[in-house]
Amino acid sequence: MKPTPNGDLNSFHELAKAKQFHDDDELINGEPTPRQMLAWLALITSEWDEAGLETELYYYSNEKPGKPEGGLVECVDGYIRCLDAQGACKCVPYVAELHNPSEYEFARARLAACEAARDGHVAEFVAHLSEMAAWFEWCVVEQTSPE
Repeated sequence: MKPTPNGDLNSFHELAKAKQFHDDDELINGEPTPRQMLAWLALITSEWDEAGLETELYYYSNEKPGKPEGGLVECVDGYIRCLDAQGACKCVPYVAELHNPSEYEFARARLAACEAARDGHVAEFVAHLSEMAAWFEWCVVEQTSPE
């Protein structure tokens, strides 16, 4: 288990809360409901889908001046959403060690996170989010490393 990049345990979640991204979260006794965890997972998965649809790694939007776009940006967004959801689950955000980077492993982690969320198993959900975060991190490093 690796700590988050800046060592601040909840900075991703605190920033998201400050931007009011969690105002409508569905919680029971402070714990996310299965439906809420599935909603977060859908947002994370949408970042992966957006990354796959991008034809360029990085560019600036014509529609929103100054806003970065591209496959790398979507992977970073997915990484941030994974760590934010971990914080929202009141867990220390972390990134798992990635031993076998493949799309199969990302799909396996996503499916396992979905099953854990559906069954209301917060700790398992967070563990699988850490695997997904590792995948997003690997994609960014792989795409930006000199050959």
